[in-house]
Amino acid sequence: MLDVECLDLSSMMLGNRLEEYLQGADSRLTSLNLKYNQIDKAGMACLARFLTSYRITSIDLSGNPIGAEGALILSDVLHSTYVSTVSLRYAGLGAEGAVHLSRALISSQITSLDLAGNKIGDEGVCAIVSILPFTSINFLGLMDNGFGKMAVTSVSTFLPRSRITSLDLRYNDLTDGFQILCEQLPFTKITTLDIRFTSIGTLGAKCLSEYLPQTKISSIDLIANLLGAIGIKYIANVLSKTSITTINLGRNQIGIDGLKALACQLPKSSVKSIDLANNGIRQAGVVCLAEILPFTKITSIDLSKNGIDDRAVVVFTRCLKKTQICFIDLRHNNISDEGATCFLDWIAFDDRNVVNLTGNHAISLTLLDKVDTTIATNQTIAKWTTFLMGRRRSDIKWLNQDVLHHIH
Repeated sequence: MLDVECLDLSSMMLGNRLEEYLQGADSRLTSLNLKYNQIDKAGMACLARFLTSYRITSIDLSGNPIGAEGALILSDVLHSTYVSTVSLRYAGLGAEGAVHLSRALISSQITSLDLAGNKIGDEGVCAIVSILPFTSINFLGLMDNGFGKMAVTSVSTFLPRSRITSLDLRYNDLTDGFQILCEQLPFTKITTLDIRFTSIGTLGAKCLSEYLPQTKISSIDLIANLLGAIGIKYIANVLSKTSITTINLGRNQIGIDGLKALACQLPKSSVKSIDLANNGIRQAGVVCLAEILPFTKITSIDLSKNGIDDRAVVVFTRCLKKTQICFIDLRHNNISDEGATCFLDWIAFDDRNVVNLTGNHAISLTLLDKVDTTIATNQTIAKWTTFLMGRRRSDIKWLNQDVLHHIH
């Protein structure tokens, strides 16, 4: 008898052996993880019977070849289950599978639906979003589904009438129809928007900036959208008029000009977490940031892969105690012992402070030992750790799992 509320059977390649693993499951079971198990139509038939017999509220079927037929089987029983969270990422649903699901959503209890990587296209997206106003769904994941303007237009049309607060559209080309989406955002309940890798470019940034101040968005991901310095300026100029506290701008080729424009606006904004990774910031950019960070609300900053060297770190660390920053990501830069040493005093200054220096291979083991000594002398070392050279020392027993989760 399995005495669990959460059952993780992921990556076990169960296939047609699924039923024997589910037999005797504890009646208190509420969460079921079946990722990557080669579950097909036959497996879905077995699972359908199981779902109607237990009070499962969360199920993850990602990476299984469920296909349209499997989606139909699941759809037929959803109304008879307690399932509220469903993940069907990369399950081969196609447009037909999405259509089957859409017909069952209205009578289900689903509040979170992730359909990433199913290539449902315009037809599938239109089918799903058209019924949103009649459901309780507040999270919708449509990442990497190969849709175009028709789907974007449909999303824009039905979002204002839905309960969606979190929307994931990454890895889709939003070039066509993006303006329509932006125009409707102020009329939605969306607080979290993920549109990384969507090719919106400078023009998309300009359009988005015109409507952001009118939205409820507090977290936005714009990674890898070729915004450039001009696009960043559009976004930066309206930051103080928005509710945004988390903004990801990595891999956007913003350079020093874009960074300067952003730096001017950050002290006026509500931003607490910012990702500027892989933007060619280098020493000049770090110096610019050091001047304004003490006047911001920022607590977490990602500066990884920016060509930052020891000279930049020396300048940067001088301002840290005057800031609210407690987490810094400096992975894969050009930092050596000289730069890493500068963080020792800051780490000891506050037990919340964490710096990630993974991938800076010029940092020596001698310096690593010095950092460990600093950690050991802190009175509340249970709350933090420091990563150097991509290693986790086996003799550190106080690694806080919340910190580790945040870093990774």
